[in-house]
Amino acid sequence: MWSKSRRLLSSVFEVHAQWVIWLGVCALAILVYFPAVDGEFIWDDWLLVKENPFVTGQDSFGKIFLNHEFPLSMLLLGVQYKLWGEHTIGYHVLNFALHTVNATLVWLIGKRLGLGKVALLGAAAWLLHPLCVATVAWISEFKNVLSGFFGGLCVYFFLCAATTDPVTLRSRIPWNYSLSLLCFAIGLLAKTSIVMLPICMGIYVWTQALHVRKSLSWRLVPYFVASALMGFRTIALYKAGIAQGLCTVEEGLVVRLLAAGDALWFYITKALVPIGLCAEYQTCAYSKVTLFSLVPGIGWVVFLGLLFILKNKMGLTPFGGLAFFTINLLPVLGIIPMPFRVVSRVSDHFVYVPLVGVCLVIGWLFKRLLSGGILRLGFGLLILVYSVLSHARARVYASEQRFWQDTVLKNPLAWNAHNNLGCALAQAGLFDQAKVHFEKSLAINPTNAEAHCNLARIFIQRGQVEEAIEHFRKAVELRPKNAFIREAFGTTLLELGRLQEASEQLEHALRLGSTMKRMLLLAQAKYQLGEYSEAINLLERAIAMDPNDVDLLHGFALILLTCPDTSFRDYLKAATLAKVAAGQTDYTNVTILSTLVRALAAAGDISNACVVSEKALRLAEQIGDKKMACWHGEFLRRHMPGKSYFPGYNPVELKQ
Repeated sequence: MWSKSRRLLSSVFEVHAQWVIWLGVCALAILVYFPAVDGEFIWDDWLLVKENPFVTGQDSFGKIFLNHEFPLSMLLLGVQYKLWGEHTIGYHVLNFALHTVNATLVWLIGKRLGLGKVALLGAAAWLLHPLCVATVAWISEFKNVLSGFFGGLCVYFFLCAATTDPVTLRSRIPWNYSLSLLCFAIGLLAKTSIVMLPICMGIYVWTQALHVRKSLSWRLVPYFVASALMGFRTIALYKAGIAQGLCTVEEGLVVRLLAAGDALWFYITKALVPIGLCAEYQTCAYSKVTLFSLVPGIGWVVFLGLLFILKNKMGLTPFGGLAFFTINLLPVLGIIPMPFRVVSRVSDHFVYVPLVGVCLVIGWLFKRLLSGGILRLGFGLLILVYSVLSHARARVYASEQRFWQDTVLKNPLAWNAHNNLGCALAQAGLFDQAKVHFEKSLAINPTNAEAHCNLARIFIQRGQVEEAIEHFRKAVELRPKNAFIREAFGTTLLELGRLQEASEQLEHALRLGSTMKRMLLLAQAKYQLGEYSEAINLLERAIAMDPNDVDLLHGFALILLTCPDTSFRDYLKAATLAKVAAGQTDYTNVTILSTLVRALAAAGDISNACVVSEKALRLAEQIGDKKMACWHGEFLRRHMPGKSYFPGYNPVELKQ
């Protein structure tokens, strides 16, 4: 009896001790990631946050789910923008919180797998591993931590269903299995980085007792179906992006397989020795295929086979962890052509989920080779090294300039990094330094159309128009199907007053991708060219996309009110648009109220025009706008002569 009580107390104490240790590790993680908490938006952050189609109103809820690779993440990033705006702390805190929860799930999953202390060691190593910084400290990779969160829940609930007790197996399966499948589906909508989990779960089921295999094998089918559907959907969306102008690398299957083998070894090397990390790594060309070049990939497969053969002596952890690592890396090794491989064949954030397997193997190695105080000391030193390296990487991610300077320092041939560093410098007003990096980017990669565009903007800023136009033409020649380049060129031509050329470029951009901004730019060009019918049609299409845009409503009302060709004027519609715009601003914008007064008066509704004018007059007097107060005073004196208003000293004539 006494021995049982002692064992129970010892077990309870050990559980509590592990939780105390875990909370200490989480506290250390806060210090590690602290430099990035208020870090700037970098790289894709503006595209996925501020220009998020859900934020801009360009796409509806349904369109986002149909047309984006990671619809749930896009939607939630849009929600975050409405909560935090351009204050980055909220985004970073949420990323870190999810990463901490994910690491806790890794620990709990490891315990479910019967790994004991190895689970705690592996989870701690993963929480603080320097490779994870590329995901946790980068706002854009919210999609990665979100997908990892639901993937972790999926595996945890699946393991809860797969109890080895045949009696409780039947009662536990429906509830836990349903939760697991639901979490997997949600995780795929966040990002398809967990698309290979069903294979890993299948391997687990295959290693279990017969009654577990019989009960759970067929239940894996929906997971595989969901993976296949979302996987093919992602590939189709990437191919559609390539068709619209995204770059890709054209390589044969053999070359892609060779590159995949090298990438696999690169990732395992960085997982074990995480030094020299950067945003873009140097890419090597595979000009000649030899038997020796096949060694890395074949060698890794043979190594996994040996681990499987030795599973009875070593246990399943080494094979299972490295198999998990390999399987989850397969989609991003480059076997399937994807646009991201143009910049770099490998990237740190791709290894976020697969790294879990390696970290559990690291924990297993420490537990197997060391014990007692030596184990605690050795693993403590590892955690300390990881913390120092991760802290340094978090500092890099805190600033856009620092981020790209770190990249070009470690990889001077990173043409995309030079281009992006130039953008960061130009944004800071350092145009001469920016020009140097744009030129370096083009020297390394003359086909970099974005660098041509950015260099053109520098020349425009310097007043060197013809040089700018030449670079824009080169960019369009290199990427004729890129809507963003066409839009940038068209916008510049519009600002220069070269209306016909601007119209042509903006029409191309609009055909490649319909956005409200492109419609408005093209409408402006058409209006200035005197093509009023086309301009009005474009504005109507833009209004249909966002019927509550105040500037658009007001601008359209002014065009219908003052169009030089009187046959296109529509005073009633102008009044309707101006009234909606005024309502959106709670009738507190004097300029919009003045447009509404003019439209109502032109439509013959003098009574309502006077009511609005009185309101505008009071508002103009409150804000000290004498010109507007004078105009409305004159308007009211003319149309309501029985009342005395602000006398006015230089009334602006009402245009009708």
